[in-house]
Amino acid sequence: HVTLSFSSLDVYDCNVTLRMQGSFVASANVTFQLNLLQDKVINAPTDDFINDSLLIFGQDAMKGMRFTEIRFWACKRASEDIKMMMYEYLDVAKTKKKFKISIRNKSSNKTQKSNLLMPPRSSSDRSKYNTFDRRVLQLPGAARRSGNDDEESQGIENDTVNSFADFGSVVSTGTDDVEVEDECVNNPYISEYLARKSNENDNIELGAPSDELREEETSRCSPLSITELPLISEEIRRSATAALIRGPPASRHFGGNRGGLHFSSESSGIGNICITGSEKTVIYSPCRVPSGRTYPIGASGAIISDKFDGTEYLCCFLAKDKRVVVFDLMKKIVVVELQMTTKLNYWRFLPPQTHGNTLVFLLITPLGGFHWMPLEDSPRPKQIWRRGRDLQGKKILTYEEGGSNGLLGSESRSILALVLASSKEPDDPVEAWCVSVEGGLRPLCISTDVCGAALFNHGVVCTGPFIPLIVTLCPNNDLTNEFLLKLNRIRIDKESETMTVQDTIAEERILCDGSDAIAVPTMAMGNAPTALCLTCEHFIVVIFRSMGYLVVYSFLDDVLTLIDSFKFARYVVDAAIRTEKGTKGREIVLLISEGDNMSDGRIVTVKIN
Repeated sequence: HVTLSFSSLDVYDCNVTLRMQGSFVASANVTFQLNLLQDKVINAPTDDFINDSLLIFGQDAMKGMRFTEIRFWACKRASEDIKMMMYEYLDVAKTKKKFKISIRNKSSNKTQKSNLLMPPRSSSDRSKYNTFDRRVLQLPGAARRSGNDDEESQGIENDTVNSFADFGSVVSTGTDDVEVEDECVNNPYISEYLARKSNENDNIELGAPSDELREEETSRCSPLSITELPLISEEIRRSATAALIRGPPASRHFGGNRGGLHFSSESSGIGNICITGSEKTVIYSPCRVPSGRTYPIGASGAIISDKFDGTEYLCCFLAKDKRVVVFDLMKKIVVVELQMTTKLNYWRFLPPQTHGNTLVFLLITPLGGFHWMPLEDSPRPKQIWRRGRDLQGKKILTYEEGGSNGLLGSESRSILALVLASSKEPDDPVEAWCVSVEGGLRPLCISTDVCGAALFNHGVVCTGPFIPLIVTLCPNNDLTNEFLLKLNRIRIDKESETMTVQDTIAEERILCDGSDAIAVPTMAMGNAPTALCLTCEHFIVVIFRSMGYLVVYSFLDDVLTLIDSFKFARYVVDAAIRTEKGTKGREIVLLISEGDNMSDGRIVTVKIN
């Protein structure tokens, strides 16, 4: 692989750099004397000459020489960039097929394909808010654009991509321009929604933008306030929406529960969703404007961290090369690469408090679980538990860590991990296992048939050591449509190197009629587990996915108290819970599929008042 890069210095002079396999070989300043400019007077502005000039590299080249591709950048490239993009288009070029390029027709906006993000609606095309029996606010979205979407594509247009010239540039402005600007930020409907959310605790009454936009206020004493955002297909293209509903491979949409750890005000609790393709990666951020960002990074799958030290880290898996690459999205550089020697069964971002308050990605392989800290001086994954005979060959469905060893700074560690796993058959029951992150203890089987489970830090806000509670939701074998929600303590005996489940602290029976179960969309991780258990401070949330049934409990003084419940009657793809910054409110964020279109869905937020 040979590259010649020409960096312009003047009208005639440029720096030519030769690289082989992405590594520097030689460099020199070269002068090109073009016949086109010999008769020109060189006292006019440079731009005047450039506008009349035509420069072709490779004239009178040796026989048989052929260029695979020619690229134009706005700034000088580093060797790392060339090496990273070495194979980006070569596989496509080998197919000897023509590239299909869609050229925008400026004279006809009605027939052009849409960008990733939709423009705001005109003031004459507004829809009303839908109201439910729980203060539900339906936000009107932008109108769908006409024209057929290419279902084989990733639903991303080239003009919304952050240029690769921004990644690893020799010249950097040092500014954070990660977010893609879009007209959507001026959408009056979304602006009003954000204004309402920021002023809810101040009891500020906001008038509707017009007489047609009205919200029928119900009782403000309702424990739950539910808000439905526009359809995702009204924000991004339909093909990208279908990929988003399908979800990332070997990971949950929102990452997983975090309620078993010490509470952190810096963590949002909601992971962003990454959609990957051969050339681009889309990052979808729920409840954010704009909700979609696109980067020219091709991968088989990707997960993203929360904001850490002012930036986000995108972790991409390249299945063909068996490599994992981490990008710094603010500095726009490659942080580290990891060559995999085994299969990657499951992965997710973990909050920093799980391992030394640094950036942590979890990697689960056939050998066991690994903590990978890309920012360390020696960024080699550290094995924290082994699968053993109990978990060998089983599919990992969800994973979370909890507890604390009580140490601070780089010595802080979580102590327990909760793993939901099943065999390869889709109808087999889901098992709940508790494994020791500190090592040395045999995995503990909590239950061989659970609907859902979670770790629970029941209001412990101090920095001392603690062992989280275990929340399990199991079917009641004695009664149909009845489920048992249990809270148990976990006892760790280091002398005997065992873990045991102690007596039940609290138990609650939940009746849930499954006769009106709805269709299940196609998802990369399948439809297990059948229920999601979320925890945050003293709140416990149970969501029956196939029925769209949500139940919220409060756990104080070892007593479970029902707060409220709500039925969406739509399939819940994934959900997470977070604390609203600057307030005492707790907010549940759900990704639910649309009843009449399994390839579409919307974000729904449920605020616990």
